[in-house]
Amino acid sequence: MKTILMSVLAALALSATCFAQESTDCRSECRRLTDREEMKKCIMDCAEKIKSATRAPEPKIIDLSDATVWKKVYERKGNESATTIRRRPGGGYVLCGSAMNAKTWVNDAFLMEIDDSGNKKTFEMFSLGDKFRSTCRAVSPLKDGRIAAAFSVYDPSIDNISIFLTRVNSNNESDWFLELTEDGKNNYASSLQTTDDGGFVFAGKADSFTKHKNDLFVARVDENKKTKWLLSAGTTDETDEILSLEKTSDGGFIAAGYLYIQGKYTDFAAFKISAAGTKQWEFTHGYDYPDLGLSAVEVENGNYVMSGMVFDAEDVKGEGFIHELVKFKDGKLVWKKRFNLGTNRTMTSGVVRMTSDGNYLFNVDIYDENRNEATVIAKTNPAGSLLWSGVLKEPYFADIATDPSGGFLVVYSSGSDQENDVVVLKIDDSKIIQP
Repeated sequence: MKTILMSVLAALALSATCFAQESTDCRSECRRLTDREEMKKCIMDCAEKIKSATRAPEPKIIDLSDATVWKKVYERKGNESATTIRRRPGGGYVLCGSAMNAKTWVNDAFLMEIDDSGNKKTFEMFSLGDKFRSTCRAVSPLKDGRIAAAFSVYDPSIDNISIFLTRVNSNNESDWFLELTEDGKNNYASSLQTTDDGGFVFAGKADSFTKHKNDLFVARVDENKKTKWLLSAGTTDETDEILSLEKTSDGGFIAAGYLYIQGKYTDFAAFKISAAGTKQWEFTHGYDYPDLGLSAVEVENGNYVMSGMVFDAEDVKGEGFIHELVKFKDGKLVWKKRFNLGTNRTMTSGVVRMTSDGNYLFNVDIYDENRNEATVIAKTNPAGSLLWSGVLKEPYFADIATDPSGGFLVVYSSGSDQENDVVVLKIDDSKIIQP
């Protein structure tokens, strides 16, 4: 009996191997067909065989509503759109984005403070003139209670985007500002950090002060508005961009985004930068297709985790992208994990955060089963194994902030295209059980 069983197992193993080989070879067989429609159908059938033979089953995605501790909707008349949320050093959070100014009927940047229970403490809009449209892209709460912020300012009369850095005191008054603008040039800051000596470190993409058009950059200015250092990278006039900038435990920074490699495709790109502005190492990761790195954070033991999306060459639906999480140290890859989170394909990936229990949290924007936009939030352990994934059926996700006491906050904009309100959820992930 044992001999028969071993023979059966061996036959099954051989059959599986032959099937995988047959599925792989079927593409070349399809290309021999002369009829174009028959060839197309053959290739699609072949790709589906490969997919079913080699891919792990998609995880079940749970509804996060059962784990929601509280939900706050901050209603105002008009359109509001949140972009980011950051925790204050002494507790509470700062949100920012853009809101419709009822007097000028243009979008102006706003800052909003909430306490740990989500109660609104302050809401302040910043008008830079009737003709300008501004959005707050990044905030950095200071230990003394002030708030540093980076705005994008659009001047439609000359079709120009500029960077506006400001620092706001407890009276919501700007006590410091710097504008980086040049006619006919677009400068854009997506991320911001502050230094203990009153300086600003900001990152994004620029035309004015980089070698090429749309090069990525990281720069530091001091209290006197003097440039202390500037790092930029880019190989062509294609867009290279830093999308996240975080402080590191050694006093430096980790900047992450995407970079064109040899002017062909974009790859994940991360730069470790010292406090003095020296690039200590660079990490790039990608394939022979467009890949977009979007966010990175320092985790345990000098490791970093980066979130982004990569082109899925096996996707026969043509929707193309799938989420990938990569872990790296000293510029070298430690592991990479792909996550197919949902019955339909990834639209875009977003932020990654380290949680208070030492795990990793990230989001992915997807189409749900009804082709509606939704956001999936997922958590992995330090080895990259998925712990749970939950869906929010809201299309306008903005950011995640972790709570030191456990759980996390999600900020998004809810409503119609005509009128959106900023919404914040507090999620207690100890209540989440992955089926």
